[in-house]
Amino acid sequence: RRELLDRLVRHYSADLAPLLPLLRISVVHNDGNDNNLIVAKDGSVGVLDFGDMVLSYTCSDAAICMAYLFFHCPEDVSLAESVAPFLRSFHETCPLTDPELQAIFGLAVMRVCTSVCMSAYQSRFEPENEYLQISERPAWALLERVDARPEA
Repeated sequence: RRELLDRLVRHYSADLAPLLPLLRISVVHNDGNDNNLIVAKDGSVGVLDFGDMVLSYTCSDAAICMAYLFFHCPEDVSLAESVAPFLRSFHETCPLTDPELQAIFGLAVMRVCTSVCMSAYQSRFEPENEYLQISERPAWALLERVDARPEA
């Protein structure tokens, strides 16, 4: 699995490096996932867990949400096509720049890489904590999918 991560990090780091200086910086939630959202009966949405907020790339929140959405994408549809409705909606509400749009897929993949690394690291100290491994299996499957088809 280390080789898989190394390959993906090399690939996406090369793609992202020239874009990073062009990305806007702001305060971001930094953990948008299905465990941190509450949907009321009327359809309104609330966000939980502000403990990971940081100053980072403005498009990070969209990239992180995309990373978690990737887990729900059907195998017979590309990841980009599957998350396009989300990205369009995000862009309508919080317009992204061209460099941000170019970087977002790679940032989402890097988030999944970071998640599996953090899960492995933290699990060494708390092997009985199932929450730390909640997305590990689907994350590795996703990374294998991206590695096999970078356009995924």
